[in-house]
Amino acid sequence: MLPLTGKVALVYSDEYLKYFLGKSHPLRPQRLKLTVELMREIGLLDHPDLVLVEPRMASLDELKLVHSDAYLQRVKEMDKLGRGYLDYGDTPAFRGMFEASSLIVGGSIKAAELIVSGRVLHSFNIGGGLHHAARDRAAGFCIFNDVAITARYLQKKHGFKRIMIIDIDCHHADGTQEVFYSDPSVLTVSFHEDGRFLYPGSGFIEEVGAGEGRGYSVNVPLPPYTFTEAYLYAYKEIVPPLVESYKPEIIIQQCGVDTHFRDPLTTEAV
Repeated sequence: MLPLTGKVALVYSDEYLKYFLGKSHPLRPQRLKLTVELMREIGLLDHPDLVLVEPRMASLDELKLVHSDAYLQRVKEMDKLGRGYLDYGDTPAFRGMFEASSLIVGGSIKAAELIVSGRVLHSFNIGGGLHHAARDRAAGFCIFNDVAITARYLQKKHGFKRIMIIDIDCHHADGTQEVFYSDPSVLTVSFHEDGRFLYPGSGFIEEVGAGEGRGYSVNVPLPPYTFTEAYLYAYKEIVPPLVESYKPEIIIQQCGVDTHFRDPLTTEAV
């Protein structure tokens, strides 16, 4: 049993701003810097239990824990080209994207390492959560899936046998689910707006996993305009029993905030 220090790590660097998909693109990296600046202004960064940590670059071998050689090579080629779109067609290519994406992955791995080392109880990579990226393709503004890579890293480097991924982004965690769909060593749970109304059009309750992984993919599609009380009710009814039953050694949570009622791309009402 690792010692629990009670401390929280915030992983951030202004280098995250280089994950820039374009001036008119809705995924704006400035939101990260503004959030950290707000935290500083209200004194959160001065809290004795908060540790501000710089991310590190993920290695090529770490990226290969999830992504195929062919896909990584394609990203490198598109990086050099610096224009066009990757795969699904909603993720613009830009110069420096391979390195910018690798830094976000490294930030999530660093966050996990801080927990495993016992230095902190919780850690938060504010730039992470790129859950639409699959093994061999980009999608949904996501190039490398830092969530899935971090889980695989914990398995390979530290021998974790039971990892739970809880995704509360308004969009279904399709890329993450795909990576672990046949794997009982990772339980994926996704709360999202019903795929009949929102990208990526998946995440239905029938998607429960395959083969040995059957029963280890949990999807909670929510109707548009689900309000706070209903959302919390669903979460509290579903997550604690799963945690009690599965007994994960570590929990990775993807904290997308687009369930907020003012988000311009979604229609939830939290």
